[in-house]
Amino acid sequence: MLMNEDSQDLDLDSEDSIDFASEEFNDDAMDVTLDSADDEDLQTPVTPGFEQDKLTKARAKLALSARPEKLPCRESEIERIYDAVNKAVTLGSPLTMYIAGEPGTGKTACVTKVINRIQQEHDPKDVKYAFINAMKLSAPSEAYTKLHEQIYKTNKRTKKYNKKEQHKRLNDLFTKAKGGRPKPYTVVVIDELDFLVTRAQKEIYEFFNWPQYEHSKLAIIGIANTVALPEQLLAKIANRFQQTERIVFSTYSKSDIIKILNDRVQSLHAFEPRAIELCAAKVASSSGDIRRCLDVCRRAAEMVGHGKTVTAGDITDAYNDLLMNGMYPILEMSIYHKLFFLTAIREQHNMQTNDLSFEKIVGRMQTLIDMCPTKNLIAKVSIRELLPICDCLDAMNIITVTRSEAERYPIIRLNIEKEVVIEKFRQDPEMEVFINNK
Repeated sequence: MLMNEDSQDLDLDSEDSIDFASEEFNDDAMDVTLDSADDEDLQTPVTPGFEQDKLTKARAKLALSARPEKLPCRESEIERIYDAVNKAVTLGSPLTMYIAGEPGTGKTACVTKVINRIQQEHDPKDVKYAFINAMKLSAPSEAYTKLHEQIYKTNKRTKKYNKKEQHKRLNDLFTKAKGGRPKPYTVVVIDELDFLVTRAQKEIYEFFNWPQYEHSKLAIIGIANTVALPEQLLAKIANRFQQTERIVFSTYSKSDIIKILNDRVQSLHAFEPRAIELCAAKVASSSGDIRRCLDVCRRAAEMVGHGKTVTAGDITDAYNDLLMNGMYPILEMSIYHKLFFLTAIREQHNMQTNDLSFEKIVGRMQTLIDMCPTKNLIAKVSIRELLPICDCLDAMNIITVTRSEAERYPIIRLNIEKEVVIEKFRQDPEMEVFINNK
């Protein structure tokens, strides 16, 4: 049941009147994958009059930052998301939605496409948008600041609001009725929602509680890798998810991946059909993560000579180069992912065993953070907060997670060459302080 707060007037003086930002939805913020737009070959200028060869065109189409017109094999999910969001925006009714699925299944890409369509169909004065990537927050409470910055215009006056005041303004906006001109509808997308979960679960509760108010004019769309996340939350929060539209994205099959890759590059004749099939088979058998396929094919296109066609052998070489050593995913992830893996390496070295205790890794990680010379570099996190990170690394085949009824926490095994990782971490400014602090 929606909460009716008609009796509460939004008592904001003229200086505090709501003034929404007019910027369009930030495409960069909605990047579904690792940041790859800065790759050198995409930045290389083309000589005037020189026609790009098929491999150069293929690399551009396979870039993780590319925005294809279609998202094959996700048509039904896109329409379901669009129908729910468009109905809520049109009627001004609240909406909560939870989208879950393994990494690389197109969740954020589909939401991006829907948001872009909604933007084109509705007056920007009537609908505002905000995007929060919870994995990139220094702490879950920073989500309020990020939302405040995107809702209100950034100027000298708004920057004066402290965190408590920012939270109050947001709470008043979504829980109190407003007299005068109607307030715009707000669509908030929270990617990596797992990272908002804390011991008290205050932030995730509040975000999904705000739309329960009748006058909120708010849609919250949460995206996460953990399908069963709502069932793992406290009862009062799980109750909010019972009223939430839930959409589960299945992993891509081999045939799905072939269709997606062909949609991007088949017309260029840059890949032999067997090369596409082999790449799809390799990735579908491990993770089904479409981002891996794009990276493998793009790497293969970089490795072959100018004007040649990518073969199955080239795919095998690229796959081994990118995935078997496992380097590229871990280096692009958050400091928490990298620090967890570094700690696991040290735990393996000390214990001289391949089966590592999750609980001991977490304890060692907390000690490493405490000993860090730069105390404010990274905030401490709990065992519960690190479980999604563990599952994420497992989904990307960087580690293997084994659970049993006899153990409260999982057993961890490393899947990639630790010597290479350590050397790369030494070159990472974010990790250098931890590498040197043993």
